[in-house]
Amino acid sequence: MKLNKYILMLGLGVVSMTLTTSCSDRDEEITEMSYSRLFSALDLEARVQNQIDVRLSWTKVSGAASYIVNVYESATQEGDVDESTDNTRFVVVPEGASPIKTINGITDDDIPVVISGLQGETRYILEVIAVDSNGGQSKGICTEVKTSTEQTLRSVLDSEIEANSVTLRWNATDAEGCVITVKGTDITHTVTAAEAAAQACVIDGLTGETTYTVVMTSPSGKTRGTTTFTTAVDLGGAISVTPDDDLNDVIEAAEEGATLALWPGTYECLSEDGTQSKIKVTKSLSIKAVRPADRPIIKGCLHILNGASLEISQVVLDGAGSDGSQAFDFKTADVTYDKLIIDDCEIKNYTKGFFYINVAAKINTITVNNCLIHEIECSGGDMFDSRAGGYDNFNLTNSTIYNSAASRDMIRMDDKSSVISANAQILVDHCTLYKVGNGDANYRLLYVRFGGNSITWTNNIVAEFNNKRGFANQKTTSVPTFSRNYYYNTVNLVSLADGNTEAVTFFDEAGVVLSQSPFQDAENADFTITNEDISYYGIGDPRWY
Repeated sequence: MKLNKYILMLGLGVVSMTLTTSCSDRDEEITEMSYSRLFSALDLEARVQNQIDVRLSWTKVSGAASYIVNVYESATQEGDVDESTDNTRFVVVPEGASPIKTINGITDDDIPVVISGLQGETRYILEVIAVDSNGGQSKGICTEVKTSTEQTLRSVLDSEIEANSVTLRWNATDAEGCVITVKGTDITHTVTAAEAAAQACVIDGLTGETTYTVVMTSPSGKTRGTTTFTTAVDLGGAISVTPDDDLNDVIEAAEEGATLALWPGTYECLSEDGTQSKIKVTKSLSIKAVRPADRPIIKGCLHILNGASLEISQVVLDGAGSDGSQAFDFKTADVTYDKLIIDDCEIKNYTKGFFYINVAAKINTITVNNCLIHEIECSGGDMFDSRAGGYDNFNLTNSTIYNSAASRDMIRMDDKSSVISANAQILVDHCTLYKVGNGDANYRLLYVRFGGNSITWTNNIVAEFNNKRGFANQKTTSVPTFSRNYYYNTVNLVSLADGNTEAVTFFDEAGVVLSQSPFQDAENADFTITNEDISYYGIGDPRWY
C-alpha cells in the first residue's frame, strides 16, 4: 500500500511539471496539424457535356501542387444509355485495371477538367489523385459516369434536303465503316473512306414530305449520331404555287386536303384599290415551302372558315402593311375545326395578335412548334386569344417569342364552357420568352378564365418581364404544373415584387432566378445560350443550345 502511494504521488508530480511547462513555454504551442500524406479530393462531380465529353470537378486539396486524373472503362456496362449522369456514384478502381487515359499536371486553376475523346454509351470510372511538391500522392478517389449517345451527325441543312434525297454531314474524322440507317425503311449505307474524309454522304430513295430519323452507328454497334429531317415537297402530288398566283384563287380551285407548295418569293393578296385583302382558307389544306432554305413570305392575315384544318410549315408570315389584325382568325361559328398546326415558321409584325377565336366554334388542337414569333404588339387584342370560342388543346413548344405582348396578355382563354370540352389543356414547354409582357402594365402571361383548364409550364426561359399581375390574377386559372424553368430580370413570376399591390394568384416558387442574362446578344435576337446549366439541362428553345 505504501508503495502504491509513492507511485501515485510521483505521477501527480510529473503531470504537474508537464502542465506547467506547456503553459509557460509559448514558443512550442501546437498551432497546426502535420500529416505525412495529402488528403484525397472531395466533392467529385462528373457532368457529361456534348454527349461524350466529361466535365470533372472537385474541391481543391490544401498543399496539392498538381493532380492526376485516371480514366478507366468500367468492368460493368449495365444501365440505361441516357441514365442520369449528374448524379454519379462513388466507386473504386477494379483490382489490376489499367487506365485508358491519364492526365497529369493538372493545377488548381485547371479545375474543372474537361475529358474528351471518350466513347458514347460507355460507363467510365474517373479517379483523382492529389500530388504534393515532392511527388507524394494522396489516395485516389473515384466517381463513375456513363456517357450519353454520341451526336456526331450535324443538323441537316435546309439547302441540302431534296424531295427524294438528303446530304448528311458529321463532325467525326473516324467514320469509315460506320453504318447509316434510315429508321422505318430498309435503307442502309456504309460510310466509305472517301465519304469519311469528306465527312459527308448522300442518301437516296426517300419520299417527299416525309419526316425521317437517321442513325449512325459504329462497326461495334454503338450509336454515333441521330438526326431528324423532313424531305422537301414532292411536286408530283402538290400544287405548285408561285408569287404571281393569287392565293385566294389557288385555294378556291384546290381540292379538300390539297398541299400547296410555295416557291420562294412574296405572296400578297390585294384588293382592286391595292390594299391587302384577307387570305381565306375555306377548305382543309397544307401550305409548305418548296425550298426551305429560301422560304416564301406570305404578307397579310389568314381567315379560316367552314371548319377547315390548316397545316403550315417553313413559311414566313409577315403582318407588316396589314390592317392590324391577327395572323390567324377563325371566322365561321357553330362548327368544329380539327386542327391548326404551325411548324417551323416565322410569324412577325402583327399588331393585334397571333390567333383569334371570337366565334362560337371549337378547335380540337392548336399546335405551334419550332417557331420564331416576334414584334406582335397585341394592341387591341391578346396574343393567343380565344373569346367566344376556344380549343381542347393548345401546345406551344420549342419556340422563341420576343418583343411581343407588350400591351395585352400572352394567353387568353375566356369561359365558353358550352363550346369547349370540360378540360382544356394548355402546354408551354421548351420555349424562350424575351420581353414578352414587358409593358409595365396590369396584364399577365395567363389570362385563363375557362373553369376546366389544365396548364403545364415546363423547361422555359423567361427574361425581361415586368407586368404587375405575373402569371395570373384569376382564381379560375389553374395553378400550372411547373418544372425546370429559369427566369432573368422578371417580376411577380417567382415571388411578389416589392411594392406590388396587385393580386397575383400563384408563383413558380421552384423557378431558378438568374443573376445575369443567359443569352449571347438578346437585343439583336441572338438567344444563343451562354449559361452552362441551361445548356446542360436543355432548357428553352432547343435551337439556341
